[in-house]
Amino acid sequence: MIVCFSCFLFQRAFPAGVSFYSSGSDSNDAYRIPRSYPIVLTEGDRTKIYVSCIAFRDPVSEDIAEAYCVPANSFADKCICLVSPSPSFRLLRNTRGIIFF
Repeated sequence: MIVCFSCFLFQRAFPAGVSFYSSGSDSNDAYRIPRSYPIVLTEGDRTKIYVSCIAFRDPVSEDIAEAYCVPANSFADKCICLVSPSPSFRLLRNTRGIIFF
C-alpha cells in the first residue's frame, strides 16, 4: 500500500484536523500557546524518519478566509515540521526554534 507522506504527516501533526478560531495565542490557555513535539515514523523496511514539530495559532490570510467563508480576522492552527533521516532532535528543535521565532 502506498501512502502519501505529506498526508500521513499532516494526520500526525493535526490529529483532530484544522479549525478556524476567533482569537490567536493566549498564554493562559495551554491549547493556544505554541507546542512542540517529536514524531518518529517507521517505514515498511524499518527505516526511521525523525520529525520535530511546533504547532501554533496564526492569523488566516485574506485569500484563505475568502475561500473558506470565514471572517477575515480569523486564526487557524499551523504547524512547522522538520524531517530528517538522523535522530538529531536537539538540532531539529533548535533549527525549528530559529525558523519559528
